[in-house]
Amino acid sequence: MRKRISILFIFFFASIFIYSAKGCFRIIDNTLGLPDNTVNCISQDKNGFIWIGTSGGLCRYDGLFFDIFRKNPNDEFSIINDNVYKILPVNTGLYLATGKGLDFYSFRDGLFHQCSVTYKGHISLIKSRLNSIIYNKGNILAADENGILYIKKGPSENCQFERVNNHNKIYVISNSKNQNLVAIGHNKLFILSSDARQVYCSYVKNIDITYNLNLKYSKNTDLVYFGNGIGHKGLAFKIINHKLELANDYVPDNLMDVIDYKKKTVFAVDGGGTIIKDGKKIIKPKFK
Repeated sequence: MRKRISILFIFFFASIFIYSAKGCFRIIDNTLGLPDNTVNCISQDKNGFIWIGTSGGLCRYDGLFFDIFRKNPNDEFSIINDNVYKILPVNTGLYLATGKGLDFYSFRDGLFHQCSVTYKGHISLIKSRLNSIIYNKGNILAADENGILYIKKGPSENCQFERVNNHNKIYVISNSKNQNLVAIGHNKLFILSSDARQVYCSYVKNIDITYNLNLKYSKNTDLVYFGNGIGHKGLAFKIINHKLELANDYVPDNLMDVIDYKKKTVFAVDGGGTIIKDGKKIIKPKFK
């Protein structure tokens, strides 16, 4: 399976493109079994299965067939919400950032378990929309629509998180170089320590807090990319001595996501499909 699918990527408000060794994309959409054509995220688990988060449910793809998971109001162990924004695979299952909370899908029992948070001695379920979920240096971290940052130690099946108090609202968080983190706050970009408790620096910028906010670090270009979807300018930043500086490098506008593929950097552009940066070459892939 891992050899069969070399890369999957997203096209906002469209479908999935599977990138082949021939340099072409094959389109997969709801006519072939995808639960919804609005694809928010894609990840691959340790067994090679592709997991796709859509606005109409979670989907597992084996290269041929789809298994779809949707919320069932009569089943407390079904997925908490059909709108899946981010997926974090770990050895024991999947952490799912949804429109109404944080879920854990267990490979052991095949059930969905809603995550909770401990704060000031009280335990409550996480019910807000989650924008980010990442793993960094032994910690799982998540950021929600209210600027609240959550953390738990290790990728175990334990679904109990705690709140991180670094005196800043954090709406989006991402891995960065040297195991540090980059984050989006209220009119600021941050470099944070690996556990997000320490702020190394901030970069002041007017930011519209929308559901399309995204921030990604590319190892291939050694740059941090900032985007906010359709109608917004994409930006690239260098990290120098724990500080963010604007970089004079190619980055498309309307940016939605960035991944590294081999030695290339691939951009997902809202309304513009995908763009590949290969050294100094900018390539718009062919489709079939």
